[in-house]
Amino acid sequence: MSQNGPGFLRFRNARAVLHALLRTRRLSRADLARELSLSRPTVLDIVERFVEEGVLHEVGTNVSGGRPSVALSVAAEAGEILAVDLGGTSVRLGRFDLDGTLREHRKVATEKSSRAAVLDQMAGLVAAQVPAPPATRIVVIGAPGYVGDGIVRDAPNLPDWHDVPLRAEMEARLGVPVVVENDVDLAAVGESHYGVARGQRNVVFVSLGTGIGAGILLDGRLVRGTAGAAGEIGFLVPGVAALDQDFGGNGALESAVSMPALAHHVSQDSRLAGQDAVRILAAARSGDADAQEGVRAWAQYIAVGIIALGAICNPEMVVIGGAGMHAFDLIEGSVTAALRRHLPVPPALRVTSLGDDAALWGGFVLGQEQVVEQLAARQRSDMLISEAG
Repeated sequence: MSQNGPGFLRFRNARAVLHALLRTRRLSRADLARELSLSRPTVLDIVERFVEEGVLHEVGTNVSGGRPSVALSVAAEAGEILAVDLGGTSVRLGRFDLDGTLREHRKVATEKSSRAAVLDQMAGLVAAQVPAPPATRIVVIGAPGYVGDGIVRDAPNLPDWHDVPLRAEMEARLGVPVVVENDVDLAAVGESHYGVARGQRNVVFVSLGTGIGAGILLDGRLVRGTAGAAGEIGFLVPGVAALDQDFGGNGALESAVSMPALAHHVSQDSRLAGQDAVRILAAARSGDADAQEGVRAWAQYIAVGIIALGAICNPEMVVIGGAGMHAFDLIEGSVTAALRRHLPVPPALRVTSLGDDAALWGGFVLGQEQVVEQLAARQRSDMLISEAG
């Protein structure tokens, strides 16, 4: 879209109107003109077209010291965002109205028999939502692994997931626009808009589970890297002793900090040797000395990764999610102390407030923006058509 001429100005102003109403929920035409520093005729023209299309509703009156004025709000049904969080063990789906109302939430076990089975499962979940979707529907998928240009380069926990053209595959199945992002990146966006980091523009979300990864948001923008692999902190090397060792596709730090790795930090002489993380964490809370020592050693490696992120990214907050959120009470003190000891400007350390749905809310944020762009672009197209006629 050319950024010159009346067409682009119309698009930009229409987008600004939608953003203002989504942010404040209800404003009058006069309020919009004042808030956006636009002329009243410009606002009236845009608003009337949106009202005719059913994008905006008149919802009552505003009284702000002067004469009552008709209030407007964005019609929740004007667009729909389907957010999908694809994981190695489960697939989650959230169906959102344009205003952020969560209409449906589903979770199913991932069908891992083949790549095609996973794709068919996701398409089936989406297709089952509302037989007659709104004119503007966006699907946003959070996928594990390295993601760039709609392609999942590598996702080790899924069958044959190497260089999967996920966006193209899903658009062909669904017939609607699809956005594909890394799942941890989406979680960072979700937390910064609706979670514990709400309103903050420099946030790192650390997902700690079968592996470890980070979603990085700096100045409000996602950091993706050359191949979509930014934030893969599992490949950090925690000390020179590990430089000559081969950790395969897991990475040196991930081999020490994943949830399964917790057992490696417990003394082999302990009765807990070989137990899973759930049992070790429960024992630590019950006062078992071996379990507590293992958790302490495990937390030190977690601190190494977060200190590296803090030194490079200088975030306001680091949010812990994934299965590791269930261990937050046991690691918070030692990790926070390490951050304060080694960083000149230590970030706040918090546990996710959105839980396993953080990526779904991040998908909504990105999808909502895509819907707004489409609705605003429609006004530009209508204007150009009318001029041509």
